Amino acid sequence: MAKDSRSHERHPIPARVDVFGAHVALNQPVADLSLGGCCVHGPSIEDCGAEVDLTFVFQGDSNPISLSGSVVRVDEDETGVKFIDLEDEQKWAIRKQIRAMAQALRRS
Repeated sequence: MAKDSRSHERHPIPARVDVFGAHVALNQPVADLSLGGCCVHGPSIEDCGAEVDLTFVFQGDSNPISLSGSVVRVDEDETGVKFIDLEDEQKWAIRKQIRAMAQALRRS
């Protein structure tokens, strides 16, 4: 089995995302999230290499996170997006959501 080449751990997160590129996909379920990117469930959104703008809405949080990404993988039922040019505030917001989900899982 090949070692996973990702530099950021992926986390299942109850979130939805609006994706804006050449096409628009609203309210798509997020399969997982990391500081490096995300996986979006549903039919392919864009082709590999396409740049997209993303707006995440997290369960139990009314503050959306907006950022940019590049499509790095397209499968029949999900799309992998690598985040690009994240600002410190955006990184902090993603970390906050990952920590909140980890705490919720420990409580259950």
